[in-house]
Amino acid sequence: MLPGIWALLERSLRIDARSLSPHLVRFGLLVTIYITLCFVNEASGMFGAPGLHFFQSMTFLNLTFMTLFGVSYFSSSITEEKEEETLGLMLMAGISPLGILLGKSGGRLVHGSLLIAAQYPFTLLAVTLGGILTPQIQAVYLAMFAYLAMVAGLGVLCSTLCQTSRAAATRMTILLAVYFLLPLCSGEILRSGRLGPSTWRDVLTWITDVSILSRFEVILASGFQGELFSRQVISNGLVGAGSVVLSWLGLIHVVKNLSPRVPTSSRTLRKRWFWRVMSPGRIRGNPFSWKDFHFSAGGWPAILFRSALYLTFFSGIFALIMTVGQDGSNRWNQGYVILYAVFMIYAITFDAGLLVSRCLHDEVRGQTLTSLALLPELLGEVLYFKLIGSLTVWLPGPLLLACGVAVIPEGLDVTANVFENAGIAFVCVMHLLLVPHAAAVAALYVRWGALALGICASVCSFVVMILSAEFLASPVNAGSSFFVMFGFLLIVVCAGCHLAVRLRAESLAARS
Repeated sequence: MLPGIWALLERSLRIDARSLSPHLVRFGLLVTIYITLCFVNEASGMFGAPGLHFFQSMTFLNLTFMTLFGVSYFSSSITEEKEEETLGLMLMAGISPLGILLGKSGGRLVHGSLLIAAQYPFTLLAVTLGGILTPQIQAVYLAMFAYLAMVAGLGVLCSTLCQTSRAAATRMTILLAVYFLLPLCSGEILRSGRLGPSTWRDVLTWITDVSILSRFEVILASGFQGELFSRQVISNGLVGAGSVVLSWLGLIHVVKNLSPRVPTSSRTLRKRWFWRVMSPGRIRGNPFSWKDFHFSAGGWPAILFRSALYLTFFSGIFALIMTVGQDGSNRWNQGYVILYAVFMIYAITFDAGLLVSRCLHDEVRGQTLTSLALLPELLGEVLYFKLIGSLTVWLPGPLLLACGVAVIPEGLDVTANVFENAGIAFVCVMHLLLVPHAAAVAALYVRWGALALGICASVCSFVVMILSAEFLASPVNAGSSFFVMFGFLLIVVCAGCHLAVRLRAESLAARS
């Protein structure tokens, strides 16, 4: 077994070392940290403890990268072998299921750890700048490695249980959303002080403490003297280890029942009445939109799933407002409305990026761009019809966002007050437009992680905008020339993404 593990691990590390994209990711992360350091150095006279502010920026940047790695990188470790139907070849080579699991996920875990380890020298600069001590840095790094182990374990588990990388990424996103939102709601309930028996307080305290955000809040506070191995570190590590064990058991079952993967379009799902109602039926309207709506985006079942997911979150927020949110000052109402609006805005943004990247990536992977180019319609027109069909499944998100804000008590007033700030409104619009466009371009260049690259592009653009505002001393208010300039640049970038998708698609069609 060990030779097989080392062979897969060595192959993964060699591919990582010889590929350009991993080095570009590490370089981009270091450049972002350097830009943040320059900003902190310039603005050090405006606030105290510049080292603490710099280290906070590094910490949350690392958290963003690790979360994106979990959604796109770790969740495809086993599913890519299932999709290429190479698991049987690995078994014929004498590699056990545990060897496949450790060999495939070990290299990715090393890759993710290197992203964090490469930044450690910058922490010495944070100590030099002042405001943070070495025990705090050690506690933060230990918490991040525990979170990375949990993300890697959950990603491998989703990859083992799912048949496609798409399904694994979706389930991983849901798990991480629960991991972040559940402790956040528990903390709000604890701060409200409206609790019954002490048992509920202990349970909510435990749920709140397992979150890495709560752990960062404790560590980065002034005068931290806590222990290194906290409840978050232990629980995250145990979840990661338990997920690996479950993945091993699940992979044993998978390899015992290997069979050729049947495409979704050829499954016989017409035996039950539900699938008869939800089946695509005959082609209606544009054939390209019809095909992507039913077979790429998921069709009516996907619309029902998204509606149920968003309605569940809305019901939870509404229940919190009705139970612990009425304290006379409307403070809790405003917080829950903002939480609902922010979550929904980011959820529908990521959903749009996922649908757009999936629509284009399926054509690249299936090598069908050449067939589309041979049709009498223009290739660009065909791609736009395909995107329209995919984004039809996306519509429940914006509709439920608008309806939820209108139904929640004082939702419209709170949302209007928040978005009176031109900076917040512009960032939301920029994020909503830039993530799908960047994901569409990335889907034509990379095998996995197109949505993650789109999110990274949006985050980097946000950082550049903030740094430019600080360096140019531009007032962040409505009608300022700063937002007009960046709004024009955003339009130019989106138009450039449209042109890049068209040119890349034609290039891939010509090569096939």
